[in-house]
Amino acid sequence: MKDQLWACDKSTTMAYFWKEMVLMKQLDPKAYDWLNDPRRPAKQWSRSHFGTTLKCDVLLNNLCESFNAFILPSRAKPVISCFEDIRIKMMKRIAMRKDKMSKVVDTICPKPREILEKNKVKAATDCIPYGSGSPQIEVESIGGSRYIVDLSRRTCTCRR
Repeated sequence: MKDQLWACDKSTTMAYFWKEMVLMKQLDPKAYDWLNDPRRPAKQWSRSHFGTTLKCDVLLNNLCESFNAFILPSRAKPVISCFEDIRIKMMKRIAMRKDKMSKVVDTICPKPREILEKNKVKAATDCIPYGSGSPQIEVESIGGSRYIVDLSRRTCTCRR
């Protein structure tokens, strides 16, 4: 039953979620009722109900580890000297980044632009759109999967 609960939790689309929930109901009706309790909405525990908007492109842990590695040589010093070293390193880093970004003329920073262009090329080669003039377009992927893209709502059934 634990495996079935994880299957419900990890379902990425509503169709898979309800398929797994039907299996859960067959396995244990009480567990099914417990999961469907209004005090436990699926939007709080199932991936299929999570929003698809990215909140951040960088993991916080990775950011902290990078900063800790950056200040590691200073951490062995007394407190005042440590803070002074960190202050100087940060000032140099900010000045270097400012100079680097002053040369950029694009409205999007270089790294996000690089990711955007890479994803644009991948999407263009992986998908074939079929439109009929309405705001909804059917898209077929290389693997044979079909999705509906609603341009007016800016949504897709693939949830990407």
